Order: sequence, then structure tokens, then C-alpha cells
Amino acid sequence: MMAKKKLLITRYGKGILTGLLLDGKFVEISYEPDREASLLDAIYVGRVSKMLKNVNACFVDIGIGQDCFFSMEDNPTPLFVKKYSKESICVGDEFLVQVVKEAQKNKLPTVSSILQWKGRTMILTLGKGGVGISHKITGERREELSRFFADAVAETGGSDEDALDCDLPWGVIVRTNAQDAGEDDLLREWEELTERMKQQIRTWVHAVTFHRVDQPEPSYISFLKNTYRFSYEEILTDDADIHAELMSYIRRYQPEDLPKLTLYEDPYPLEKLYSIEHQVSLALSPKVWLNSGAYIMIEHTEALTVIDVNSAKNVDRYNKKENHLRINKEAAVEIAKQLRLRNISGIIVIDFIDVSGTTQEMIEFMKNCVKNDPVPTSVIDMTGLSLMELTRKKIRKPLSEQMKYSE
Repeated sequence: MMAKKKLLITRYGKGILTGLLLDGKFVEISYEPDREASLLDAIYVGRVSKMLKNVNACFVDIGIGQDCFFSMEDNPTPLFVKKYSKESICVGDEFLVQVVKEAQKNKLPTVSSILQWKGRTMILTLGKGGVGISHKITGERREELSRFFADAVAETGGSDEDALDCDLPWGVIVRTNAQDAGEDDLLREWEELTERMKQQIRTWVHAVTFHRVDQPEPSYISFLKNTYRFSYEEILTDDADIHAELMSYIRRYQPEDLPKLTLYEDPYPLEKLYSIEHQVSLALSPKVWLNSGAYIMIEHTEALTVIDVNSAKNVDRYNKKENHLRINKEAAVEIAKQLRLRNISGIIVIDFIDVSGTTQEMIEFMKNCVKNDPVPTSVIDMTGLSLMELTRKKIRKPLSEQMKYSE
């Protein structure tokens, strides 16, 4: 029996909660406080405030009250608005940057001069050329899309400097949603995104310091766009304004999904129907019980996240090794879910129960558990003491930080 997935968007506390539910339980949550709109994907005219020559980087001020980190090594060709020196980059220079990572704990936001315009089926890139295809698209369809977009870039003028009024390369990243999209849909989104990109490039020379060139979409629109469209059967909200905005977006970009959009108007609150407060509380609790009676403890430190696996009530005196291996695998499945649910990123160390001779088996099992995570997650290694190291790409704030202003 197929699991039932739905997208839920509702006002919760002092913000908007967007969640992907599987059989009524959250598997992914994004929370955007009213007072703190996300900066992710916003494009600004930034000004260099300080050079960090030892690490080949600099701080860039975009007018938000804190500097942003900019790697010159990763961004060799900024699109300058004002240039004060013949050096590649110096204090006072102004150029276009896009926020690619939000601030987390004591780390500043990260900005890039490789700009992106995201659609449902593709992402246009300025400052990085070529055609990239989602690794989830394989076989003949991958080859078809590669040819289609290579031709589209060439025909639209991707190599023509006059077409963009700048000398930076540009390209496209093809998203998983393109796998089932028709050619007309791909062409329509391609034309809309390229025109949007060109319009902004034509006006960049007139932009003033700290001007926001491109406004990011609300988190729920981004969530809808970033979720594989055939993975859910309903889009549900109890807010009329949000419903109207979703309807406008879906009617224009995903008309086939209009029947899935529902405005919940029942007098029984949506928050109680899905036990949102209880589910959020569980997602913030350090202890997570497993069905077997064992549990995992999730603790955040300044440098990494530590997850401890504890057998607790699950005791088998006669088949200890087999029992501990079962607990480790049950914990691995749950840990993969919690990483996504809580948006835990960076370095993650898991202290599994020590079971001799199972290191490679657990590494392969964990890789299988995290392979469908939409955020890139890598299993690095496992020591002889059963400590497993993972890394998960940092993009958005962890759920615990997002929820700080919910009350």
C-alpha cells in the first residue's frame, strides 16, 4: 500500500509552518517567523567590508546588520557594480551576490557571485556554464534532457555576450521534476526564467548599494517548487491568503496540480487535526524512542551533532549480538528520518552500540537510509569503537533555530 503524502501550510505561532506529511506524520518541516523572512536565494548589491587574505575570502555587507562570508576561491568572476581598484577584489568594491546559506549559530550567512534563478524543473546559473542533470534522472531521459537544454542554451544566446550584457558564462541545472515534464512546459519555464535573468542583468548597473535585486519567494512556494510533484496527493492550507497565492502559482506553473489544492474550512482547527504542536515538540526533543524500546539521544554542540544509540528497555541476554545489530539498524532508519525532519546539518557523529564485525554492514545500511534525503548527505566512515561520521550540507537553519520565534 502506497504511503499518503501531503503538503500542509498553516499559520503557527508567530509565523508560517510548511510541512511534508507521510501518513499524517511530518517528515520535513520548514518554519518562517513573520518577523524574520528568509534571506536564502535573495540577490543583493553587496559591498566588500573586510578582506580575509589568509583564507582567500572577504566579508560582504548586504545591509542586513551583519556581514556575509564570501569565498574568492569559489567565486572568481563577480559581476561588479562599482570597482575601486585593478585588484581582483578590494574593500569598497560592490558586486551582485546571492545568499546561498543562512546564518547558523555563530556562523555568518554565506553569499556567492554565482547567481541562480530557480524554477520547478530547472535552475539557471550565471557565473557557471554548462548543463547539469539531476542524478535521479537516468538512462534515455537523461540523454534527451541533456540534448534539449544544450540546444536551448545555444539557441537563446548563451554564448552571445550581447544577449546578457555581461561576459559571464551561464548554464542550467536540470531538476528531478523535469523527468516527467513535457517539452512545452520545459520551454515555457525556460523562456520565463531566461527573460527574468536578462531583465535583472540589464538593470544591475543602475542598482544602489544594498539594493535587493531579486526577492526570494515565501518559504511555502519554495517548498512546493522543491518537492518532487508526484510525491504528494494533496496541498492543504487553512489560510485564505496563502491559498490564493498557492492557487496563483499552481495555476501558472503546475496547472495539473490544481485539483490537489484544498482550502481547509472545517471549524475543527487544522493544528489539532494533525497534532502539530505535539509533533513539533517531538521534533525538538533530544530523546527519540524506538519501537523496540531502545532510544536515541540527539545533542548539539558548537562544532557537531552527537547522536547516541541506547538499548534501554531492549535486552536479550541470549542473542546479544543479533539484538544489538537489530537495534543499530532500527536506530539508523530513525536517525535518517530525524536528520531530515530537524534539518540537522554539518558534521554528525553517531555512537552506535558496539557490535564486532558489522562495521561495513552498518556503513552500507546507513548509506541506503540517507540516499533519498533531498539534502546531500554523505556517510564518511565508522571507527572500531562503532562511531560513525556523516556530513549533511548546510543550507537552511536547523528546525530548532527556525522555531525560536514561534511563541
